[in-house]
Amino acid sequence: MFHLTFVRARAALLLVVVLLFASACGAADDAAPVDASEVTASDDGAAEVDDGASAAPDPDSDAPAPEETGGEDAAAGGSLTIGLGSLTTEFNPFKANSAPRSYLTNPLFSRLTQLDTTVAPPALGPGIAASWERTDDLTWRFSLVPDLVFPNGEPIDATAVVASIEYGTDPTSQSFIAGALGAIESATAVDPLTVDVGMSVPVAGMPELLSSMPIVPPAYFAEVGEDFFQQPIGSGPWVLAEHVPGERIVFEPNPDAIGGAPLLDRVTFVAIPEDAARVAALRAGDVDVINKVPTDSLAGVEGNGDVLYSHLESGAYVVDLFTTEGPLADPLVRQALNMAIDREALNDAIMGGEGRPAQGQLPTPSDAGFCDGVEPFPYDPDGAAALLAEAGVSDVELTFQTSQGFLQNDRLLSQAIAEQLQQVDGITSVTLDTMEFSAYLEVFNGQAERADLFAWRPTSTPTLDAMVQLGRTTSDFPTHNLGFSDADYDATFDAAQAADPGSAERQALICEMTEQMREQAPWLYVMQLPDTWAHDEAVTGFAVDAGGNPLLDQIGLAG
Repeated sequence: MFHLTFVRARAALLLVVVLLFASACGAADDAAPVDASEVTASDDGAAEVDDGASAAPDPDSDAPAPEETGGEDAAAGGSLTIGLGSLTTEFNPFKANSAPRSYLTNPLFSRLTQLDTTVAPPALGPGIAASWERTDDLTWRFSLVPDLVFPNGEPIDATAVVASIEYGTDPTSQSFIAGALGAIESATAVDPLTVDVGMSVPVAGMPELLSSMPIVPPAYFAEVGEDFFQQPIGSGPWVLAEHVPGERIVFEPNPDAIGGAPLLDRVTFVAIPEDAARVAALRAGDVDVINKVPTDSLAGVEGNGDVLYSHLESGAYVVDLFTTEGPLADPLVRQALNMAIDREALNDAIMGGEGRPAQGQLPTPSDAGFCDGVEPFPYDPDGAAALLAEAGVSDVELTFQTSQGFLQNDRLLSQAIAEQLQQVDGITSVTLDTMEFSAYLEVFNGQAERADLFAWRPTSTPTLDAMVQLGRTTSDFPTHNLGFSDADYDATFDAAQAADPGSAERQALICEMTEQMREQAPWLYVMQLPDTWAHDEAVTGFAVDAGGNPLLDQIGLAG
């Protein structure tokens, strides 16, 4: 749980420091995924894996295991209301595959394989696929569970799997999972219950990567097109019962779900973008659970009798820097901006010390393959100014786009970063553009122009592997591509994908790519954020997985 003694001691000072950051003062200054030659469901439903190790959840996380929160005391039935900082605008599991948007897509769909990140190490097991094997260097074969159907009566078979993979890996679909699955070249139905997945280059961890692949009903999907993501049909444990855009989303149990039934009869998500308003709603009993609890409210929430739940997010908060023209096209300028921010001060002031300053790379210590040898960027405003002068850059004016209520303390964090940047000689101004969520998503999805700086939080979920993050800077990465391109980097990435998970060869290649990305500095690497929830004491079984998703199926209300 959160270190509440620490929070109480500093709570009075914290708001003062935050306000100073937000005004004119600035700052003072592993194991890898399973390489299973075959994984099969045993008689008791558990996955049998031949050998290899998988990515473990962050060992520094303070999140309790689900059983520690009293789920066994829950009574069946009841309705739960959850206040979120933002709600998804569409139920697209191919795009919204990381928290917090995945809260509202993952529960509706089943996937080809399942990676359970509530255990350490995470367990790869069956989903729509009952078993899989590698038939040659470039082919994985998946055998499907027989006799499965979607709620509309369509069979969950090879046709459905092929259609889902083809859509999910099509660059024109703007699918976010397409990046991690970029090596997939084909999906072929061998028979109604067998699918071959062909690759352009060998990928030893393809079954783990396909745990992000949702399976959709092909006939219905073809009939309604993109409207599917407003009227989804899936085989997950929940169905969409109501959606009032920007206001609320209601889930009810799916009677045709694959797997067990949830405890609750109904879950309602409501949008409350303002941090203080979410806390007030919990205190008033208007909602049962809230996310993104602001640091300066932690002691008050606990004092109200509510329960805090916190862990470190699997991804890192970063700010896009790379451009192909202008001052940010120069890696010296991007390095200078990375040296201009005091990560420790940001963590202490904005996150109450519960985050983790970034290590000069996009992967985090939560990711398998994280490279310990990469030197973090130092806080050195004078050195930053010297780099700007070396690059011949002065009087830089920047615009910084950020969300509010999407990530933990996102508005305060962006304000503090902007103030720190402005303290460096050579940077004249940083104009903050705090965006309404739908407008923010348009930039995030590439539908609107990005400003000089754009804040977000990429993650490696669900595989929790560094290769997912490192793939974002390959030349053909289909979504949220900065425009960075380097043929040598691409070749190293392909070689790392082909190497055995957990091998010294793979780790050396990952560190080679990580060092290159530190030198290029396409992002402002900031910190790994804490993910903080609070809930009424009547809520039982509350937990989130290592990807930050609440485990809705096991949450109940005290009987």
